[in-house]
Amino acid sequence: MSLAGDKDDRICQVCGNIAHGIHFHVVSCRACAAFFRRSAKDGETYRCTRVMKECDVTRNSCRYCRLQKCKQLGMNLDRLEGKYQKQKKVVENEPNCSSPPDSVVDDGSLPSVDVESHNFKYDANSQMLKVLGILNESSRNRLSNTSILGPFLKAYEGMIPRGTPEKIQIAETVNFRLYLKFKNEQMERIAKLTMECGEFARLPLGDKRKMFCNFWPYVYSLERCARTVEFMGPSCSTEINLLTDKIAVDWLRFEYSFPDICDEEQVKAINAHFQTFNKLNYDTFIAPMRRLKVKAMEVIYLCLYKMWNVDKIDDISAATKNVAIRVIEEASTELHTFYIEELGTNNYAARISKLFALLEGLNASFRFRRDLLVKVDAFRLYNNELNQSEFNNFSKYC
Repeated sequence: MSLAGDKDDRICQVCGNIAHGIHFHVVSCRACAAFFRRSAKDGETYRCTRVMKECDVTRNSCRYCRLQKCKQLGMNLDRLEGKYQKQKKVVENEPNCSSPPDSVVDDGSLPSVDVESHNFKYDANSQMLKVLGILNESSRNRLSNTSILGPFLKAYEGMIPRGTPEKIQIAETVNFRLYLKFKNEQMERIAKLTMECGEFARLPLGDKRKMFCNFWPYVYSLERCARTVEFMGPSCSTEINLLTDKIAVDWLRFEYSFPDICDEEQVKAINAHFQTFNKLNYDTFIAPMRRLKVKAMEVIYLCLYKMWNVDKIDDISAATKNVAIRVIEEASTELHTFYIEELGTNNYAARISKLFALLEGLNASFRFRRDLLVKVDAFRLYNNELNQSEFNNFSKYC
């Protein structure tokens, strides 16, 4: 094969970025593959504001032209339908696909957790160093003619390294250390996602660190809820939620297993407190978000809004606060354009209110979680050093 051919194999034929293999018969990146999958699966119809409808999608975030280019290149809808149907069966046959306790075992790569009485010793410092390594990477200049939300949306679409899994297991019991492992991975993904926002990437590291510790749980929750619908379909029960990329759980009933704890009564009590939080989280956030059928652009807007909502954060520089005001204004303008030009509606004020109610729902559940952790620690049931680290700083402001 020629050198030119080798180069073509490394370039996404849709957007021109680095490709990650062949998706739906076309050499493409994960972001474009995810965009095509979601658009085709949901039957999305986009609008292009240009008369000729020939936007350069390598420099423009027009989703109409991006989808048309996917189709012109030969991305195959039939193949997508077959894969989606297989995933839906996992949900429809729910009683037969739940895992027995501890079916997900330690594969040697789970994080180390030493348990002393009710204290879970977790190396939060090493995890913070990994996150800071990502946040300290050189910023990439954002093209002047691109949007605030567009690059963020594209990064969100390519956030899952291996794309949609072939099968999703619905588990009744999950090893707590497996959950921690995924939580670590997701923190790093969120850090990489936020660095795709040029304005954030160019901030001082100290401000980025404080902002990250304030917003990452919101991005985590929004992404997991939205990804559940993306992976498992809109008909999936609202009580089913993705815990990892390949494991979903009944949010109101599943339990964690703690292989390092021999006291069954302690394990039972810990799970009872987790389920109390999960119930409130479901009522105030998950169920309302599922009912609202939030679009990917709205998910990204909420993530970015929370990311730049810095007024309550201690010791954020004045320059960063000024950038935050501008970014939120630009993002709000783009969301306004999205509603008018792509969804064809001018009457969206009520929907905006419901979107912000989701953030308030998360605030309510996080406040409850904060108070609950104090209670379970006082009763010597559970205390995780992660909850004592700066990763938990967001609880001061919710």
